[in-house]
Amino acid sequence: MVNVRDFGAKGDGCTDDTSAIQAALDTNEVVSFPAGIYNSNTLYLRSGGGLHLDEGAMLRAIADKNKCNPDDFPPENAVFSSEHVSGAHFIIAYKCENITFSGKGTINGNYHAVFDTEKIVGLDGAHPHYEFPEWRMAQMIFFCRCRNIEIRDIRLENAQYWNCFFHGCDEIHVDNVTVWGDPYVMNTDGFDVDCCTNVLIENCNIETGDDCVAVRANERRLGYDKPCENVEVRNCTFKSVCCGIRLGVGQGIIRNCRFHGIDMRQTCIGIGICPSYRQGSSCQLEDTVFENITFRGIQPILMIPCWSGLMDEDDPAIRPVRNLTFRNFKAEGCRPVQCLGPHNQELFKNIVFENFSVKLVEPVLPPRPWRWRRESFGVFNVLNLPGLDLSGVRAEAEGDYPPFCIVSYNDLNK
Repeated sequence: MVNVRDFGAKGDGCTDDTSAIQAALDTNEVVSFPAGIYNSNTLYLRSGGGLHLDEGAMLRAIADKNKCNPDDFPPENAVFSSEHVSGAHFIIAYKCENITFSGKGTINGNYHAVFDTEKIVGLDGAHPHYEFPEWRMAQMIFFCRCRNIEIRDIRLENAQYWNCFFHGCDEIHVDNVTVWGDPYVMNTDGFDVDCCTNVLIENCNIETGDDCVAVRANERRLGYDKPCENVEVRNCTFKSVCCGIRLGVGQGIIRNCRFHGIDMRQTCIGIGICPSYRQGSSCQLEDTVFENITFRGIQPILMIPCWSGLMDEDDPAIRPVRNLTFRNFKAEGCRPVQCLGPHNQELFKNIVFENFSVKLVEPVLPPRPWRWRRESFGVFNVLNLPGLDLSGVRAEAEGDYPPFCIVSYNDLNK
């Protein structure tokens, strides 16, 4: 381990310490940060190295777009112009192995550098947020095609976009990490796991302005087939204006996942399952368990073929969702559960509910009209999923709502 101050870093909260920090990282050692505020632009990790942030140490993004990595580095990088997101990152690990983040300190994305917090839009809608800036950084921490990553004990905060993104990585362990994102900053996911294998996220407290944990299978940017598999998330607390857990996005396969011991509070959607983010592109979801989960928020579960809503016609891109188990699940929400299947009834199969308890509480919110074109609804709503066994579901409501509403596409508009 090397001390960043031995390389000239000041840590005074004013100096640009980028060059000193990068020189320390280039030793391929873990870099220790004593207490202080270290301002920096993009940093590049090296194999065998990482960051150790002492208590009271903060690594803070300067967010100077002229001094960040270019949008085309690394080649797998993506720019989301519709969200005013560049390809810039605060910390990049590309084709590295044996990377460690540790300590009681903080990595700060410094969204205040680019967002005007006096400009809030959408106050009359479901998701008010700060107006998008002209430019902002993308994922605060970007791991791509890396192996053997350990992140423990640190705090991630104030990201301008997703906090931490793992893409095409193997052997990841995240333990006892706190993530905080301003709910008015759009798209501040906690951890996004994309085309990765052997992932364990545990004992984390995540509060974000978007999904707490998202599991994805976007192989296109990688340029080769790689399933997202063997992902476990356990013993965590989540709070989100979007999903606590979301599965979907991409064209590959998500399989063999387990989410358990999760407590979600003040969360918009507990579990969002959606193989297609937009029509014409879909991933496959299979062999996944959700168990020992408590939820109190708006909508406990939203399972839907396409995130943008119901499809008037079949989308031939939709791929199977199968072998999902929800077990020992206790939920209270003001918007009902929705399990909506595609037109092809063979695609969503073997979805099991065991000891699943849900209560619809006041003030009750109806399902989104673009996801349920029917005036009447129940606590637990099912569309086009014949044979779905609900014997393990206990559904009740505050108010005059039936426990279940089960319909097909033919009678949805009746």
